Amino acid sequence: MRFELDSRTWRADLLQIILNVAVTFGVVVYGISVYWAWLQGLWAIILIDTVVIAAVLLLWWLKHLAYTLRALATCLVIYFLGAMLLTVAGTVAQIYLLGHSAITTVLLGWRAGLVSVVINTLTLVGMGVAGHVVWTVPPLGWSGTHADWALVAANFVLVAAVVTLSVGGVLGTLESALARERTARGVLRERERRLQTLIDSTPDTVMVLDAGAAVLETNPSGLSLLQAGSEADVVGRPFASFLAEADQARFQAFHEQVCAGASGRLECDVVAPDAASFSIEIVSAPMPDDDGSVRHLAIARDLTANRKIAEQLRRSQRLDAVGKLTGGIAHDFNNLLTVILGSADQLCESLEKGSQLRSLAETTRSAAVRGASLTQRLLAFSRQQELNPRPVDVVQLLHGMESLLYRTLGDDIEVALVAGDEPCVALVDAHQLESAVLNLCINARDAMPAGGRLTLDVKTRTLDAEDQPGPDRLQAGEYVVISVTDTGEGMSAETLSRAFEPFYTTKDVGRGTGLGLSMVYGFVRQSSGYARIYSEPDHGTTVRLLLPAVHDKAAEATGAYAPLAMQTSGEHVLLVEDDDAVRELVRSQLEALGYRVTSAGNGPTALGLLQQGHRFDLLFTDVIMPGGMNGRELADAATGLQPDLPVLFTSGYSESAIVRDGRLPEGTFLLSKPYRRNDLARKLREVLNGVAE
Repeated sequence: MRFELDSRTWRADLLQIILNVAVTFGVVVYGISVYWAWLQGLWAIILIDTVVIAAVLLLWWLKHLAYTLRALATCLVIYFLGAMLLTVAGTVAQIYLLGHSAITTVLLGWRAGLVSVVINTLTLVGMGVAGHVVWTVPPLGWSGTHADWALVAANFVLVAAVVTLSVGGVLGTLESALARERTARGVLRERERRLQTLIDSTPDTVMVLDAGAAVLETNPSGLSLLQAGSEADVVGRPFASFLAEADQARFQAFHEQVCAGASGRLECDVVAPDAASFSIEIVSAPMPDDDGSVRHLAIARDLTANRKIAEQLRRSQRLDAVGKLTGGIAHDFNNLLTVILGSADQLCESLEKGSQLRSLAETTRSAAVRGASLTQRLLAFSRQQELNPRPVDVVQLLHGMESLLYRTLGDDIEVALVAGDEPCVALVDAHQLESAVLNLCINARDAMPAGGRLTLDVKTRTLDAEDQPGPDRLQAGEYVVISVTDTGEGMSAETLSRAFEPFYTTKDVGRGTGLGLSMVYGFVRQSSGYARIYSEPDHGTTVRLLLPAVHDKAAEATGAYAPLAMQTSGEHVLLVEDDDAVRELVRSQLEALGYRVTSAGNGPTALGLLQQGHRFDLLFTDVIMPGGMNGRELADAATGLQPDLPVLFTSGYSESAIVRDGRLPEGTFLLSKPYRRNDLARKLREVLNGVAE
C-alpha cells in the first residue's frame, strides 16, 4: 500500500486493496462455502454468500464512484454479512461485527467506528433477545436469559470500543505524521522551486562539474554563455574543452584545488563555436556529495560588458580630469586673452595698414582668437560652457547656414538639406548648435579630400530607450534628430571607439586640435541630448545629434539678428572687475564707445558707491571676485537700491555663480570672456535697449 501526503488518498488506496483482496480470494471462498452449505443443506448461507460476493464485485467495478459512497457501501456489506451470520454462526458473526467496526474506523474515521459499535451491539442484542442468534459453542451455564444477553452486550461493547479507539488512535497518529510530512515536503518543494527559478533566471552561469571536470548540470545562462543549442551539447563534456588552449591546463589545476576543498576565482577565455573568444570570470566552491565525493560548483560571468563599462568609466574619468583642468585655468586664461584681444584690437586700429607693427598686432590678435576658440572648445567638451537654450526651429537654422556652408566647404562638396515641411523645434542654444553643425561639416569635408556629397537630414522622432548600460544610454522620448552624412573614407573600429575623446585626431600635425567632435559631444550632452557615430572604412560616416524636442510655436529665428542702434547717449556704466589689466582695458573701451565709466575693484566698493546715492544706467560686473561678494550677490544688492538698474555679467570661469546646470536663468545677460570690443558694444546695447538674444 502506498501512502500519499493526502489522507484521503491513502484511505482510498486501502479501500481498493480491500476490494481487490475480497474479489481475488472471495471467489474461492465463495465456491468452498457454497459447496459446504449445499452438502449441509444450509440454503441461507448460500444466499448470504451470493449477495455478499455480488456486492463486492459491484463495488470493485464501480471505481468512478466517490470514495465516501464506496467506503460506506463496503461497510454496509460487511455489516450485512455479520448480521446474517448471526442466524447460523453466532460466535463467528461476533468476530465479523468486531472487524466491521475496525474497518469502518479505518475507512470513515473513529466517530463512524463508534457509531458502528453501537449499531452492531444493538443488532447482536436485538437478534439474541428475539431468539435469532445461533450459538455454535453455547456458553456454559447460560440459560439465554435477558441478563445473559446484557452481559454479552457489555462484553461486546467493551471489546469493540477498545478495538475501535485503538485503531482510531493509530490512524490519528499516522495522519498527524503524514500531515507533518506533507508540510515538510511542501516547504521543501517550494524552496526547491524558488531555488530553481532563481538559478534559471540569474544572468550568471551556474554549473556543477564532477570530479573529472565534466559538466553535470547547467542553467539556461550556461547554454547562452557557451552558445550551445541544448543541454546535450554541454552536459557530459569536459568544461576545459570550451576554453582557449592556453587556459585549459590552468583550469584543470584550478578544478583540482576546488575539489580538494578550496574556494577560488579564475579568469579565462572561452572559445565560441564561431571561433570568437571572450573572457569569463569563474567563482567556484566545493560541493560535497552524500557519498563523500566532492563536486565543483562554478558560477561564471561574461566579462565583456563589465570591461566595456570599466573602459567607459576610465574614459569618463579622463574626460572629467580634462574638464576640471579646463575649469581651473579658464578664469585666468580668459582674463589674459581678454587683455590680449583688446590690446591687439586697439593696436590694429591705431597703426597704419601695411606697416610691420600692424602686421605683428594682427598676428597677435589672430593667435588670441585661436586661443579663445581652444578654451571655448575645452569648456564645451567638459560641458562647462554657459548655454542659453531656447526653442529653436532647427530646419530654419540649417537653411540660414547654407550660404556659410557653401563658402566653407568649397565647390567640390555637394551639400543637400533633407527636411520635411513640419518644423523641428529643439530646446537648444542656437549659436552653439550652429558651431556644432559647422564642426561636423568641416570634419566631413576633411574626410572627402577628392570631393563628395554631404547630406544634412532633420527629423523629429519618438525613440525608445536603449538597452546598453552606461551614462550615455539613450532615454525614451521625442527628439529632433540631425544627421550629418558624408561619402568620405569612413573610420576604422579603433578610430570610431575614440572619436569623441579630446585631443584625439587622425589629421596631420598642425591640421587639427582633436577637440571638434569632443566639443560637439559635450555641447549635446550638456543640452540633455545624445551624439551617435556610424561609420565603416570606405563607406562614409554619419553623425547623429539627438536633441530634446519641444512643441513651441514661438521658435527662435536664427541666422539673422535684428540691427541694433550702436550709438550711445553717454550712459553711465558702473564697471566692477577685480583684474586690474582687464578693468583698465574695458574702461578705455567703454569710454571709446562713448559711455561714462565709474570702476571698482570688488563688490563691496561698488556697493558703497550705490549706497552713497550715485545712480548708474547699467551695472557691468565680473561674477567671480574677491572681497566676500560675488557678482550675483552684488547685483541682488544693487537692484535692491536701484530697482530699474540693468545688469550685465561677465565671466571667464566655467562654474559661474549665475549658471544653473550649465544654463542661464531667464532674463540674465552674460558676456563670456574673452570678448572683443564689438562683442562688448553689441551686448551693452542689447541690455540697455532691452533686446535679448
